[in-house]
Amino acid sequence: MGSDIINIDGIRYISGTTIVGSTTQSPCFELSSAARVPVIVLNAVGQSPTEHLWLERRIMELESKDDVINTIFTKRVIVMVSGIEDEDIKQQFTPSEVYIEYPDITQDFYNASLRDGPYFLDGCNLYKAYRLYNDPYNAFVSGVQQPDGEPFIYKEMPQIKSKIVIPVPSRHYFPPPYEQKPLSGKRIAVKDIYDLWGLPTAAGCTQYAVHKGFAFDNAECIKTLLSLGAVIVAKAKTVQFASGMASADWSADTCPTNPRGDGQLDTDCSSSGSAAAIAGYEWLDFTVGSDSLGSMTGPAAACGVFGLRPSFGMLSNVGAVPVSPVLDTPGHFSRSISELSSMAKAWLKPIDKASRIPAALRERWTVVRILTPTDWEPFHIPSKVSAMKEFVQDLEAYWKVAHTPFSIDKCWNNDPGCPSRDSSLSKYLYRTVADIQLHDCWQNASRFLGEYSEEQQGKLEVDKLIQYKWDIGQSVTDDDYKTALERKEIFQKFLERRVFTEGTIMVLPGGSLDIRFRDEKTPEDQYDKWQGFGFQNTTYSVLGGLPAINVPVGHRQYRSKLTGETTMVNQPVSVMVLGPRGSDIWLVHHLEKALRKDRRSVLVGSDAFEVSDYGEQAPKFKESFADLKLRAGAWSSGGCSGVIDS
Repeated sequence: MGSDIINIDGIRYISGTTIVGSTTQSPCFELSSAARVPVIVLNAVGQSPTEHLWLERRIMELESKDDVINTIFTKRVIVMVSGIEDEDIKQQFTPSEVYIEYPDITQDFYNASLRDGPYFLDGCNLYKAYRLYNDPYNAFVSGVQQPDGEPFIYKEMPQIKSKIVIPVPSRHYFPPPYEQKPLSGKRIAVKDIYDLWGLPTAAGCTQYAVHKGFAFDNAECIKTLLSLGAVIVAKAKTVQFASGMASADWSADTCPTNPRGDGQLDTDCSSSGSAAAIAGYEWLDFTVGSDSLGSMTGPAAACGVFGLRPSFGMLSNVGAVPVSPVLDTPGHFSRSISELSSMAKAWLKPIDKASRIPAALRERWTVVRILTPTDWEPFHIPSKVSAMKEFVQDLEAYWKVAHTPFSIDKCWNNDPGCPSRDSSLSKYLYRTVADIQLHDCWQNASRFLGEYSEEQQGKLEVDKLIQYKWDIGQSVTDDDYKTALERKEIFQKFLERRVFTEGTIMVLPGGSLDIRFRDEKTPEDQYDKWQGFGFQNTTYSVLGGLPAINVPVGHRQYRSKLTGETTMVNQPVSVMVLGPRGSDIWLVHHLEKALRKDRRSVLVGSDAFEVSDYGEQAPKFKESFADLKLRAGAWSSGGCSGVIDS
């Protein structure tokens, strides 16, 4: 791309460096001081451009569907036609200078595939226009410049006055999504653990990027996106080495800002840049994150967006900086359940017999159980309890089946297929996730540290929580690791056999137990909370390899950290929905239908939903704990089939 910034009415652009089309002679537009002149190109060959107002209607249509076109582009129009008079078109749209081009399709320089849209004209040559967006939420490592065709070798977009900018191509350069390219033209930002050919992969650590150098291929999951027509526009920030920590625990870099509420909420976990970006920027369609211990569902809940942690094995993690090869999976965020579904259908690959069932049949599967664990409610704030109950009621109405209160401990203890044990399931699995990821993280880190030279590559800056992880990771023995893997396999088979049978879903509260702010550091005596110890709401999906979908369902009010008593602002409230391994497409398809229309998408910025007390819009959950106790009987019985314990 051209490195020179083109400022048009206060909006910044750069032009591409590849000639994408040419005119047979230089148009005689009014002289401009710009070396490259903004124009609109319209291909009218085979159409009826002399019809009344055709030109004006076509330009208005282009403007309505694109954020790159600026009014200045519409002042000069190049129309490619065949066999009609110039004046018939020029008289339609007097505010513009119109140049009529009679393309000679036998000439090599004429690009027959040139699409209608905004371009920069330099002499006879046309170049694509890229709008530059700022990053006020500090979500990105850099903007990236995707080439027009294969091989997809990327370039980093230079900063402007020490500020990151993102180059975004016009939506009109790409055909609407179609069967072979279902993600055609979709703008995607990628978590900076995935290799992009030609760029360094930093994984949140500048020295790691220096050490590894430029990637010589794209990560496997990124190759799939590119083959589906996606456009990569940025690399999103991550916690160092895709680990877990709070916003205030970042020290080597600045954590992304959560757009929700007053901008003071924590963004949660390693995919925070990807989640913050999709919550804050309307010009972005999807973001890619990763999940090992909950880094898809956690940030999605914190930032009030839809997020899918796919079934383990549906996407390749080759070409990523790993946490653990038995836990890691790519995932994606979106602002609507329909978009989440469309990308899942395009991106995910079958892993077993269930996921290979034809889509038409898969959509007819009937939910036979909606499980709601009985042990979560006392630990969550009343507003989250209320939100989850309303969501479950919507699922009951859609599937026409009552929810089933569920005790995982009772089911585990009564299962004859499980090994004998003297403790609860939570104690049995207490170290399982932690020992797996700590062992694998240290194996990865030890190789890096063994190769790294501070003398040649600079002082290594590592966040305190990362150093803590490496320190305790060294104490996990091979026998500990082997035991953890065995227990993971036992638990996964138990879930498949007794819990997540065909047609079963589970609904859990999403995100952290209560509100957490970006200035709240993790106390050193609580560092273990980020390492996977204990039985958490993410343990099902992490150890079971299950699909987990974060669904924003409303918001709760809190007092702004900025203004204190004077202002109430909104924190997103989410639920997490799990299904059998390999049921991802089926699960997201039915959630799309089951959700109320006003909850199928979220907004960008401070509020995920339109602010309204009740009714059509997502409610503010204000129910008191006393009120919830009065309703507890209805929740635990109310037509349900009873607690599953065997």
